[in-house]
Amino acid sequence: MYIQRNETGLYLYIAEKLLACEKHEEALNYFRKAYEQDGDSLKVLLYIEKYYVLPQEQRFKENYARNCEMIDFTFRYEDCQFNFIPSSDDAYEVFDKGEGKFCGSFDYSDYKNRPMGNKTFQSVLIADTGDARDILEIFNNHLWNTAYIVLNNAIGKFMSFFKLLDFTAFLPNNVHIFEDTKKLVDFLAQNPDMYLPRVIYASDQIKYEAMIEKIHQERIQSERQGKNVFLSICIPSYNRGKLALSAVQHDLQMKYDAEVEIIVSNNGSSIGLEEYKSIENIKDSRVQYFELERNMGIGFNICNCLEKARGHFAILFSDEDSLFFDGLDELLDHLFTHMDLGGFVSDYTINSTEKCGARKSKKFQTGVYRKGIEAAIFSLYTCYVTGVGFNLLYLRKYSNIFECIKNSDKSKYSMECIYPHSAIFEFLAEYFDLEKIEITIAAYGIPSKIGGFEGIEDRKDVVFSYQKPENIINLQTSQLLISEAFLSLSDYKKLFFRCTSFCIGSIASSFRDLEDIMRKQYNWTDIHISVYQNCLQILRESKWGIEAFDKKFFHDLDEVFFDWLDCRRIRSAYSEKENFKATLRAQMARYCYDQGVPFLEIDFRAIDESLETIIEQAVPGEKSI
Repeated sequence: MYIQRNETGLYLYIAEKLLACEKHEEALNYFRKAYEQDGDSLKVLLYIEKYYVLPQEQRFKENYARNCEMIDFTFRYEDCQFNFIPSSDDAYEVFDKGEGKFCGSFDYSDYKNRPMGNKTFQSVLIADTGDARDILEIFNNHLWNTAYIVLNNAIGKFMSFFKLLDFTAFLPNNVHIFEDTKKLVDFLAQNPDMYLPRVIYASDQIKYEAMIEKIHQERIQSERQGKNVFLSICIPSYNRGKLALSAVQHDLQMKYDAEVEIIVSNNGSSIGLEEYKSIENIKDSRVQYFELERNMGIGFNICNCLEKARGHFAILFSDEDSLFFDGLDELLDHLFTHMDLGGFVSDYTINSTEKCGARKSKKFQTGVYRKGIEAAIFSLYTCYVTGVGFNLLYLRKYSNIFECIKNSDKSKYSMECIYPHSAIFEFLAEYFDLEKIEITIAAYGIPSKIGGFEGIEDRKDVVFSYQKPENIINLQTSQLLISEAFLSLSDYKKLFFRCTSFCIGSIASSFRDLEDIMRKQYNWTDIHISVYQNCLQILRESKWGIEAFDKKFFHDLDEVFFDWLDCRRIRSAYSEKENFKATLRAQMARYCYDQGVPFLEIDFRAIDESLETIIEQAVPGEKSI
């Protein structure tokens, strides 16, 4: 003990000498050594208070008063648990008066100009943590949507940091600080549009998770409609009440309340009425159900969903598909960091043993498609409704888009049979970027032959309206009509080729998926003639007129048709002999073309007749068709 006291005295002596030379930081190190020697600790603390704390006291009080302007509760300056001992111009040693020990330092340089973390849609709760340095680390990791701090018994430690100049500048603007848990609960009850914290930092995390879950349940069981919806899940439905009810019940298992809503629009169904009534009677504040008196068509129903939605963004879902919860957090994060995005398409996963499509086309790569020609081409491939999303702020601004689609008979757009959501994308392509997002947001259900995303009539056959060649050809006309309003002639030509190829490719997919039916009702060569004739009609009626399209343009257009003439995609619908004939037919057509015969003047019937004998000799057997 005697030696310790001697060392303590020596350290104090050195510290005072250093102070006399205005070497405050070095002096403080010796005061700390003296204190840690367990000598006359009170005496050492009085030295520190005299030379370091008291000269800063008035400034600390002024800082404290200014920083306290951001909170709505009162805490006495004298009850602060930490003292801050300046060791340099921008750094302080932190002393815990309650525990009687030094506990590290606070250096402004650690927080000034620090790289900001990734922006996230999630909100965070930090509870029972008094050391602001730990809290600042959490804030530096992410830019949270909203941050909640609950102090409880840690209030004396946390409020101590308010002594520091501009300390609150290190806190996010969207932080809410509460002196105890009850105040937080009351705040969230009084502000049901505030997003609940889904990320929690607390020593007793289970307690706070249970608290948040209780508030969540109270919110969804209320009849109040939210006013701060970020994402609207829109389900246009027709004659598939059972599927729609199942999808809604599944989607309601999500953890969100104020952030997300579900909009169901029943397009005047006559089937599944009991299930639709069940949706209407669901006691969940997130569900909004609307019913049209009669079937107004697919375009009208989609628009009804989007017009009723209150979110910043909306995403369409077929009633046979369900929400993929693992992807929802990612999607919300992505949209929250890309608030100016005009529209998007997300991925889906397979939820059945049925053979289903997937968005893996090389023409449909992940990334942003800039407004104009890029976005217009992108819109061609947004076929499947589930996962297609829009920025509702923009759709509300350009509300004429809804009118064009709902009244397509008056606006010359043929959208009732297929893909009105693609048309919305094309309208948006003039003004905004679109994006393919590599986030799986939906589980793809088993396709149904009745109702749902179908046209006005309730389908009784097995061919969907979107699979009929005549409807696909009409779609081509509408797609080009929309885009010519804002594209230059050179960009319009690019889109024309892509749109024509997409048109023939879509018909080929119908042949592949409906082999017997399509080959009996349609002839593949005749399809090419019909599409080509439609192309000429589109060009004649375009604002430039057909004269604006030169010889090179038509040569490139002809190449599109030749590329599809011998189509591998449809080969499963035909026999080996028929496919052999198709290959020879394409080669002979090419020869005629190279000899100067225009594509539409090629006599395919004469070619077929001349091929019969050749094929019969090469592949004996049943006569080819």
